[in-house]
Amino acid sequence: MSNMELSDFFKGSEIVELKRSEIHPHPRNPRTIDIEGKKALKRSMKNFGVLGGVIVNGDNGNVMISGHQKVALMDEKMKYDPNDPSTDYVLRVEVAHLDEKKELEALTALNNPTIGGKYDFQKLAELIPDIDYKNAGLTEEDLSMIGVDYLFQTEKENELGTELDNLMADVEAEHQKDLARQREQREAIKEAQRQANAQQDAQIAANEEKTREEKVQHMKDVKEKVKTQAIENAMNQEAYIMLSFDDFQAKREFMERAGYPEELKFIKGEEFMQRIEFIE
Repeated sequence: MSNMELSDFFKGSEIVELKRSEIHPHPRNPRTIDIEGKKALKRSMKNFGVLGGVIVNGDNGNVMISGHQKVALMDEKMKYDPNDPSTDYVLRVEVAHLDEKKELEALTALNNPTIGGKYDFQKLAELIPDIDYKNAGLTEEDLSMIGVDYLFQTEKENELGTELDNLMADVEAEHQKDLARQREQREAIKEAQRQANAQQDAQIAANEEKTREEKVQHMKDVKEKVKTQAIENAMNQEAYIMLSFDDFQAKREFMERAGYPEELKFIKGEEFMQRIEFIE
């Protein structure tokens, strides 16, 4: 492909700096974002900046055709108020020049997740051990869907720098300790199984004179004992729950009704059961 042909793919737009007040959300933007997606985007912008950029149509008053959610988060961070010029700030944007029809087509295409392709789940699963999955915009549900156990994560989560993260910091730290304890318990179960298997082999060797029926029954008894112990240990790992609230006021009201101080973060389940009445 000649340079002339290659340049055809990069014509018709330029990178410029514009004030926030000079660009405008598109009134027909078809893309929305939920709370979890917003958290993931905020983490991504904290780690990588505004990768992917913001695109506006210079032929229609700099209306945005891509980057609405990123600009919205920038507005929050910069405390932008369109009625207060002192809050204005500068953005680096790509300015395209499109007629009305092309603008709407670009608005649709640039916000279409199908165009970006789909994950190869096997390759994605191979990437997970080498990254912080939250920094990559993935959730625990995503990991479950691709068959990856998120409990293996061992590195300290990067601070998000949001009010929610500050409020949940102690809970998250305790949760990480729980995960570490669970990993230790799983290793203890595996070691117990290995020791039980070794004891089983030694016992079988020592009882070579037993009848075949006695040996078979003995093996079944030993394996059942190991299985029962493993199940019991695994169930003990799950002996906790976590509650979350939309805001601190909701937590305060719950703690008052339950008779606990509002600053308390952890409650023993047995004690809590004595304070409440279950619906039969």
